[in-house]
Amino acid sequence: MSRPLLIAEIVAEGGSIKFFKDKKHKKDIFFLITNEDYFNNEDDDSKESDLYNSLPELMQDTIKLYPIFMLHPMFIHKEYKEQINSCLNEYALSRGVDLQAWCNALK
Repeated sequence: MSRPLLIAEIVAEGGSIKFFKDKKHKKDIFFLITNEDYFNNEDDDSKESDLYNSLPELMQDTIKLYPIFMLHPMFIHKEYKEQINSCLNEYALSRGVDLQAWCNALK
């Protein structure tokens, strides 16, 4: 694999979630790395997810495990703002939540 492209970084007091895109066998793959080191005494508590064929698929599975849209968006790659915005809107509509910080980051 080549050097992965950082798509988004989401942070909270306890750690971070980073979404990446890479190539494997000439196909785009998507994955995330979580770091929850704040809650553990281990030096490196980074965990890499399974590989996904699309960013929306990865985000849908991630939402089941982490409240990503309730955390703070530190970085969103400009080429992926539209896809993330679509996932955000679907999430907000289904839960009726205010996501102003995300709306600002996606401008």
